[in-house]
Amino acid sequence: MFSRQISGIAGFLVAGLLLVSSVQTVDARCAKVNVRKEIRDLSRPEFDKFIAAIKKLKSGPSPTPYDKFAELHLRYQIDIHNGAMFFPWHRKFILEFERELQKMDPSVTLPYWQWSADADYPHNSPVLQPTMMGGNAFGGCLNNGPFAGWMRPYPAPGCLVRGYNLGATIGSFFAPRLISLFTSRATSYDEFRASIELGPHPGPHVGIGFDMTGMNAPADPMFFLHHGYIDKIWYDWQ
Repeated sequence: MFSRQISGIAGFLVAGLLLVSSVQTVDARCAKVNVRKEIRDLSRPEFDKFIAAIKKLKSGPSPTPYDKFAELHLRYQIDIHNGAMFFPWHRKFILEFERELQKMDPSVTLPYWQWSADADYPHNSPVLQPTMMGGNAFGGCLNNGPFAGWMRPYPAPGCLVRGYNLGATIGSFFAPRLISLFTSRATSYDEFRASIELGPHPGPHVGIGFDMTGMNAPADPMFFLHHGYIDKIWYDWQ
């Protein structure tokens, strides 16, 4: 069952990305437009529904439907980084995750974390507190927040691990003005892609640490909030 799910979503991702090189103008209208909010702008009921949908997607025998996202990211890691596919592949990836969440609860839309707003002291962000997405685990199993005690099957069975890159704190991220500078100065897609992928993008991965630093990073739900913001940066540039 799980292998069929993987094959299905992998094929869908590949098929979707083929459109990048063969886009046609069509007269299409969306029946429903999902508006992605910064996670701090969610109401408490909206936040609780978001967390509940993630937990429901993660439930069941391992590997769960949630776990397949880490497997896919691991499988395609060479093709989707350090090149043109970085932005479109991850856009499709988080869209598929959002759609899976909506199977759990149709009212849920994937939020993003505008971590640049927390650039100076990311570890003090409300997002990285037990009342939201959980925080530091000092290199051990995550033991606080809604995902405390989570297990992940990839790359090898174990617990979800976090450990901030400076021990008790996280080094500073790129501030909004620097991201705006990259956005305004880029004269081509590849120049923009490289400036973001190699510049601000690694910060939250490295800062949160451990599982977030590897190609199994989608094992940590923070991955999707982080890449939701990366996708918004691309959207704003477009």
